[in-house]
Amino acid sequence: MAGRAGGFRMAENAAGGWTVAALQPEAKIPDVYRVTVTGGTEPNDEARVLTLHEDTVVAWRLVPGRRLSEAEWRELLAAEAAEGAYRAALAMLAVRPRTRKEMAKALRRKGYAPEAAAACLERLVRGGFLDDAALAGRIAAYRVTGQRKGRLLVRHELLERGVAREDAEAALAGVSEEEEREAALAFARKRLPQVRAKSALERRHKLMAMLLRRGFPKSLAREAVHEAMSEASRADGEGEEPDR
Repeated sequence: MAGRAGGFRMAENAAGGWTVAALQPEAKIPDVYRVTVTGGTEPNDEARVLTLHEDTVVAWRLVPGRRLSEAEWRELLAAEAAEGAYRAALAMLAVRPRTRKEMAKALRRKGYAPEAAAACLERLVRGGFLDDAALAGRIAAYRVTGQRKGRLLVRHELLERGVAREDAEAALAGVSEEEEREAALAFARKRLPQVRAKSALERRHKLMAMLLRRGFPKSLAREAVHEAMSEASRADGEGEEPDR
């Protein structure tokens, strides 16, 4: 926020109706100050307390007695809203990572104005807290190797979460064909005993459908089904199970 605050147009001797009355650290939030401002342009205006990061306090020279023009007051309110959005965003990211689209939606649900949310998102990106490409890579690797999902389903999830198509494709490129093949086979082995069917052919079709719904390419799903059923038949001492 320091870069943005430092760029604000400051008036050396603002003659507005707002005056900084007090300044004290926020006990519960490091590097944040409570700035009490009095005055205003309306008869019923009362003292207001702004919660601002110390970078903004320094950049604006917010010391007791500092007078603010109406334009500066509006800019400070916008700065406070953006900083509030930023703190809320960091708290949400501490719970789980999010894409830029997901964070924008979360800030909107919390009631932050579009301008405040936009400033917050840009700050998060600059700070490396929002990185859709990096997050997509981690998601793709975990979904395939950890959750045994195929790249078709993973691609759909990434795009739904707001990841750009080129970033989604780059993330999926980081998952090898062998890793996806192993994931498909592991899924087939796990699900095969749960498939209820009257014939081997019906069992094969049902297992194939499961793998396709899981997002595995048809050729890979067919290969995994064949291998899993062959292993099961050999374990039963029957050789490869016929399709009947």
